[in-house]
Amino acid sequence: MQIQIQEPRNSSSFALFNLGFRPFFLFGAISALLLMLIWLIMLSTGQATQSYYQLSYVWHGHEMLFGYTVAIIAGFLLTAVRNWTSQQTPHGSWLAIIFAFWVAGRIMPFTALPPLLIAATDMLFLPLVIVGIGIPIIRSGNHRNLMFIVILSVMTLANGLMHAQLLGYTENTMLQGMQLQLGLVILIIMILGGRVIPFSLNGRWATSLPVNIPGWNI
Repeated sequence: MQIQIQEPRNSSSFALFNLGFRPFFLFGAISALLLMLIWLIMLSTGQATQSYYQLSYVWHGHEMLFGYTVAIIAGFLLTAVRNWTSQQTPHGSWLAIIFAFWVAGRIMPFTALPPLLIAATDMLFLPLVIVGIGIPIIRSGNHRNLMFIVILSVMTLANGLMHAQLLGYTENTMLQGMQLQLGLVILIIMILGGRVIPFSLNGRWATSLPVNIPGWNI
């Protein structure tokens, strides 16, 4: 399973938004470092609250699952689907808009903006990714990868369970949302690992393995 990283035909000279993995891998990694730094400051100062997420550990849990992790998943899928379907995925201004929603979802909880606006902005990110990968998957008839549309849709539901309790619409759904998201992340790792690991073994190490080892399909 190779991921093509050729530039789109109408790519911009500003390469950051030419391919999906570039902004999300780069700023996802930066956000992980900042997340840990802010979390350590909160722990060292005894800060137990956060303006929107109310409790600092709730903010930390949400950002690990729906901030950093989702950014990496989005960056991978927005790149991989282009390879799987031979159809163009979002790039340029469309990719920049999707990325802007992700960035806004990380920053807005620290502002005094209305909670409903904060929740709606954060909630819109995954549906935009779904559209970005769903159009090429459906156009190409690549039904095998429709599962990722389903998984991202359920991730949106999991995020909604967290925001619903934060906004006071539900009770005791925040933990359910985090647990559901964690399970979905593990599921994606298993699916992609099942594709990438055999390819890596076959492409790099298979020639160095004895052909008569029982259990190896060489």
